Amino acid sequence: MKDKLLKNILSNYTLGDSDTDKEDKKDLINDINKDIERLTEIVGSLMISQFKNDQEQYRKTINTIFYTFFN
Repeated sequence: MKDKLLKNILSNYTLGDSDTDKEDKKDLINDINKDIERLTEIVGSLMISQFKNDQEQYRKTINTIFYTFFN
């Protein structure tokens, strides 16, 4: 899933084949990987019990995290 997400994100960027562009792409991939790891930590730290077992509130919170992260 992570590779698919990276591919989708990178498809929005047009970088050439020069050495500078390759380094920029490598840096961009590293930054995205760090962001995805952080997002995984945030979502993974949530427990439904924190929401008094309210599944709808739990989903809304996760959706808000994702929406905020990607916008």
